[in-house]
Amino acid sequence: MTHPFEEVRDALENAQRGCDAAKDGPILQQLTALGLVSPAPDVDIDTNADTDTQGEAKAAAQTRAGARRHVLTADGRDVLEALRSPQRWAQVQEAAARQGIAVSLDTLKAAVAAAISGGFNA
Repeated sequence: MTHPFEEVRDALENAQRGCDAAKDGPILQQLTALGLVSPAPDVDIDTNADTDTQGEAKAAAQTRAGARRHVLTADGRDVLEALRSPQRWAQVQEAAARQGIAVSLDTLKAAVAAAISGGFNA
């Protein structure tokens, strides 16, 4: 079973690499709704006259298959950078400790992942 934090981070990393999403699942939908990920524009460099028709057919086939390329937005890049940063997590943990909140790093990551992915009634 994949940890929710890893699922969110993986979805952002896949978008950063321009990978095809396996399915347009709830995490990807939530990342899109938050403006962290957006569907990649269809780019077709074929010089045939009916390129638009081919592009539309390709997009329709991707949609039917449930797979579509996505890219990170500027905000998505910032969030992914923060999620990857051990220094940022240490700052969050220190800030929680200063406020008298004792919480583990795993709990913090789970809460952040839940907030991003729409869990925990986010």
